[in-house]
Amino acid sequence: MKKTKSKRDIKINSKKIKKINNTQKNIKQKWQKCTLWPKEKINGAAEISEFDDGSFSVGLHESGDYSQINDYGMEVQEQEDYEGAILYFNKAIELAPEKDQAYYLKSVSLNKLNQLEKALKYIKKALEIDPINKKSIELQSKILKQLKRQRKYIQEDDKIQKQNENLVKTLLRKGNALLKDKKFIESISFFDKVIKINSKNEEALEYKIQALYDLNQYEKCIKLVNKAIQLNPNNSQFYNLQGCALSEMSLLEKASASFQQAIFLNPNNESAYFNLANFLHEQKQFKDSISYYDQAIKLNPNNSKYYLKKGFSLQDNYQFEKAITCYNQILNLDRDRYTEELLLLNKGASLGAINRYEEELACYENLILINPSNDEAYYLKAKTLLHLNGFRKSLEFFEKAIELNPQHVYAKNCRNYVLKHLTLFQKSKNSSKKLSSCKSKKKK
Repeated sequence: MKKTKSKRDIKINSKKIKKINNTQKNIKQKWQKCTLWPKEKINGAAEISEFDDGSFSVGLHESGDYSQINDYGMEVQEQEDYEGAILYFNKAIELAPEKDQAYYLKSVSLNKLNQLEKALKYIKKALEIDPINKKSIELQSKILKQLKRQRKYIQEDDKIQKQNENLVKTLLRKGNALLKDKKFIESISFFDKVIKINSKNEEALEYKIQALYDLNQYEKCIKLVNKAIQLNPNNSQFYNLQGCALSEMSLLEKASASFQQAIFLNPNNESAYFNLANFLHEQKQFKDSISYYDQAIKLNPNNSKYYLKKGFSLQDNYQFEKAITCYNQILNLDRDRYTEELLLLNKGASLGAINRYEEELACYENLILINPSNDEAYYLKAKTLLHLNGFRKSLEFFEKAIELNPQHVYAKNCRNYVLKHLTLFQKSKNSSKKLSSCKSKKKK
């Protein structure tokens, strides 16, 4: 049953109709004024250079506000008076030829009027000003499809597509370089530009998710990765990144499930194996973590970080001999300084755990050569010397560790212990001397 209109509804509707009619009447009058303008005045007006197509906007509206003129034009455009709307957009172009919106809007009207050649010219100008404006890109594609009957436009469309592809590659390359340099915020701006051109670009989405993760913005990271998974639920790396973010948010069961799904979708995703192994290590599930590190190593036997992390798990599982073997494999691989330092620290700890103190000492001495500012290396060297009964020698290195890090509590405690031991030793030595002296006097 149809709902009957009240008197109030009829009154409101009649007011709306009257307003639309008045607006259209005003536009018509303005159009007539423009077309009846004396030729001399038109020639004396500010023209649109190469974009002058014979329709002028002189005297159309007294407003000098670019945005306001565009708004008026859009209102007229919505009423399907495209010729009238073009007059407003011409005025806006005169006011600010460096802005793209009026070119885009005029192209929309020209397209509606089926003036495709002119529409293409204006949308190209809009894209010159803002090459990543999604609406402009879509409109240009639409116009070109309408013109595809002509061979030259097929070639032109291919040329534009290649330009867009090159632009995307350039933006991704720059963003990725910034990501590697740990300039995460700057890198996101480049990935956003790619996503603006193509919201389904998986590479840009992946890099942006990684940047958000590195910025510790885990909630934003989850939100974006969920959107990415909706676009492509078969992308293994999206689940891998999802697992990393969920792990940081202590959503442990979900994190584990995400890593498992990443591996299920791509059994060769070494990063997923490595991240799952790290996750299990943190949960103290060392046996399982070791098996996943082995999978990552199998896929990439030249990654020193995989061996290093596996060594940590073996060490924490009290498998010191195996941990040492694992660390020794790194010696034949390329590694950065950070990995080298961790290798020596942990290999030294494993050697010390099975009383191989001389070899342990060599690890810390090599570490000091690499990084003379590493306070932990001096502290551990001093501790190893204690095991080798080098009390006086150890004191020097405890003091050095404290000098580098005045807050090193363990180094301070060990130094005090050594000083106390040496004091007692000195007292004992002095007492022995006195005793031997007394004995020699009695003999005399």
